[in-house]
Amino acid sequence: MRKSRFYIIAILTTILCVAPHLSVAQRYALEFKAGVVTTSTSNSLCSRKSFADVRMGSSVGGGFSYIFADGLLRAVGEVYYTSQGEKYKFDDESSDFESTLCYFKTSPSLRFYTPYIPMYVGVGMYYGVAVTRDVAKGDTLDQSHSWTKREYYKPLDLGARLAVGTELGVGSIRLLLEAAYEHGMLNISNREARRISNRCVYLTVGLNFRIAGRFFRPY
Repeated sequence: MRKSRFYIIAILTTILCVAPHLSVAQRYALEFKAGVVTTSTSNSLCSRKSFADVRMGSSVGGGFSYIFADGLLRAVGEVYYTSQGEKYKFDDESSDFESTLCYFKTSPSLRFYTPYIPMYVGVGMYYGVAVTRDVAKGDTLDQSHSWTKREYYKPLDLGARLAVGTELGVGSIRLLLEAAYEHGMLNISNREARRISNRCVYLTVGLNFRIAGRFFRPY
């Protein structure tokens, strides 16, 4: 009888000691979001180009995250589709130039959450594969070369991503609001004399779904 009591106490003690660590290890979340994108580029052969020369686009996607460090840190992997482009006036002011660039992007990042307020800062990278690369208007490509409008831009892009956001609500489903900036680090131009890099600002809204564990540090 004493042995059985000992085993019961030992089992209960083990559960009480191990269970909190298991709950910490099982913190996962899914999120889905969509919003608007303000896009621009840096262009080495256009002195009149400024950050104010932007095109509006849209973005939709989702992500999976693993929460650790008592809810203060979150490793996030995102996949999303974004419609963006380039816009500026030629140096001779003869006409305007516009293009459309649509990418499928993946972004690994690390989010830092405040202890008692559901806000975060995320830093990471993004990698994009273009599915649309079209010149909308304003450029006549050199006929002595084999370029076509679709070949005006390279299909791959890579850059840094910075995000600031908040998650509002109580329970397993939370409203997500986020502002993000992407700074392209690759030259996406296929023309040797020109260097073009992407710049994007995102404003998105979405939902975050808890799968297991807690979202934030206990109060």
